[in-house]
Amino acid sequence: NPQGVLPGLEDVPALFDGTSIPAYADHWVSNVTDRHSFLSTLQDVLGFTPKVDFNAGVVAAGRAKIESTVTGNNTAKIKATCDSEEILKDQSQIYLPINNALSDVGHVHFFLKEVGQGVQHLASRVKDLVSFIERVNN
Repeated sequence: NPQGVLPGLEDVPALFDGTSIPAYADHWVSNVTDRHSFLSTLQDVLGFTPKVDFNAGVVAAGRAKIESTVTGNNTAKIKATCDSEEILKDQSQIYLPINNALSDVGHVHFFLKEVGQGVQHLASRVKDLVSFIERVNN
């Protein structure tokens, strides 16, 4: 929760027991029925602004069609760096992809139908994805 951007959340120091593998928040994806209203709410409440509109907002795979916009905070901390440790751990930029269904098929449509509006998934960054997956599988 960099600089207290997300209300109600507070930073907690990360403690690892020697067998844990650190993972850092990357983004979370939300599926909603009205993308524009949700984006407007995020802008009004948190000051988030759109960062990416995929193909003017429309993404399709077969008959499944969705609109998708990535929104996020405006941070002055973003800088060009090649330091992989800094890139891995930097939590100053928040990205929130927001989807809504445009067809009656596909994962977003069925998520909304079965679960309702909400967070579809959380994604994290890890230093070594192959080692992380191997550790989880063992």
